[in-house]
Amino acid sequence: MYSTNLLRRGLLLAAASALSACALTPTADTPTPPLNDALAARIQSVGQTQTALVQSLFRAKRATTDHFIDSVWTPVFLDNLATRPEVKQVLKNNRKRGKAGARPADPALAMDLIPAARAEIEQRRARLHAPIDALEQRVLERLSAQTRAMDAINAALSTNAKAGSAQLPAAVMQPGAPTAAAIRELFVSVDSALDRLQSEAPRSAKLLAAFPKLADDFERRLGEAGMLLN
Repeated sequence: MYSTNLLRRGLLLAAASALSACALTPTADTPTPPLNDALAARIQSVGQTQTALVQSLFRAKRATTDHFIDSVWTPVFLDNLATRPEVKQVLKNNRKRGKAGARPADPALAMDLIPAARAEIEQRRARLHAPIDALEQRVLERLSAQTRAMDAINAALSTNAKAGSAQLPAAVMQPGAPTAAAIRELFVSVDSALDRLQSEAPRSAKLLAAFPKLADDFERRLGEAGMLLN
C-alpha cells in the first residue's frame, strides 16, 4: 500500500542508469534523464493515491462516530430531554394554551426546543470528530513529508547524474517516513478505540453523564495511535 521501499529501489536504479548515460556524454547541458522524469511522475501519483486513501479511511472512522451519536447517544439524549424541568414547563404551558380555548396550542413554541437540542447533539459529534481530524492531519503531514523527501532524492540523482557524480547527500537519504506497518497499526488502534467507545457506552440516561469520560478516553487512545508515526 505504501511503496516507499519500492520507490527507493527505483531511485537507485535511476541513479545507475543516469550516471551510466552521463558517463558516455558528460556535457554541462545534459537534459534530465527520462527515468528521473518518470520517477517524478510516479512519486506524485503515489503521493496523491496515499492522500486519497487516508482521507477515505478517516471519513469511514468519522462515519462510525456519527452512527454512535445518531443511534446511541441521541435517542438517550432526546428521552432525557423531555424530563428536564424547563422543557416540561414549556410543554405544559403549550398544552394549557390549547385547553384554555383563547388560542390554539402553538407548535412553534415546542419546536423552539429543537435548535437548542440540535446544537447540543452537534457539540457531542464535534467532540468525537476532533481527535480523528487531528490524527488524520498528522498522518497526511507525514506522508506529504515523505513525498517531498522522495522528490528531493530524485532531484539530487538527476543533478548528480548530469554532473557525472554518484555522490548523494546523506540527509536526503533519510526521509523519516512512517512505515506501512506503522500506519496499519495506527488504524488498528483507531478501530480499537471506536470499538471501546461503543462497547463501554451505557444504553441509559447514564450515558449522558458518562459521555465526557468516554470522549476523553477516545481522544487519549487516538493520541497514542499517533505516536506510532514517530
